[in-house]
This record gives sequence, structure tokens and C-alpha cells, in this order.
Amino acid sequence: VRFAVLLSRNYAVRGCPATPPSKGYSGKCPAGLGCAGVTCAKGYYPKTATKPPLAKCNKDGKPFEYSGCAAGCLPTNPPQGYSAGCKGGFSCSGVGCAKGYRGKAKVTCAKKPGAHFQFSGCTR
Repeated sequence: VRFAVLLSRNYAVRGCPATPPSKGYSGKCPAGLGCAGVTCAKGYYPKTATKPPLAKCNKDGKPFEYSGCAAGCLPTNPPQGYSAGCKGGFSCSGVGCAKGYRGKAKVTCAKKPGAHFQFSGCTR
């Protein structure tokens, strides 16, 4: 049994042109319909732990559309008076005042690429 695919003259699979990564992404998408190997650039992190960053070809002839990364803070060691685990991204774990300090520790991230977490709330 032989199968043949017939295409009319008006139909062609085009896809998206080769597209350099958008700001916050690394990995280049060659021309076509799919793109693999997209990651977040330094200072950017996946928006969710369950959805990796990706690039989609949503419209023939248009550039790939990148999604899934956002600017976050770099890994940061807490300053004197604070305890926290800040691996990078959007939040820290185990945030508190170190021994000999009191108050309510607070950690914020400016969400600018290359920013560090900012600590406040603990005093001697």
C-alpha cells in the first residue's frame, strides 16, 4: 500500500524565521516550526517551577515568541543581623533575624536583572 501527500500550489509549511533570543532568554531558534533548548539568561528565572521557558511559532513568517522567564534577584548572602537562604529568583527561604538581633525580617527583590535581595527589619 502506498500513501501520497498532495499539497496544493497555494499551501506551504513556512514556520517562523530564525529568531535571536528575546531579552531575558538564551538559546537561538532556527527557522521552522519548533524551538528547543531555550533557557533563562543570567538574572532571569523561570516564572514557575513546573513550566520551563519556551519559544513558540505562533504565526507563519513572524519571529518566535519567548515566554516563561522574568527578571529576578541573584543569589545573595544575607547581611549581618539576618538569616536566610537566597538562591536566586523571586524569594528567599528561612528569613529571620540572626541571634542577637530582633524585629521582623523582610526580604524584597527589585526584579531587575542583576539585582540583589534587599533586607530590612532587624535591629540590635
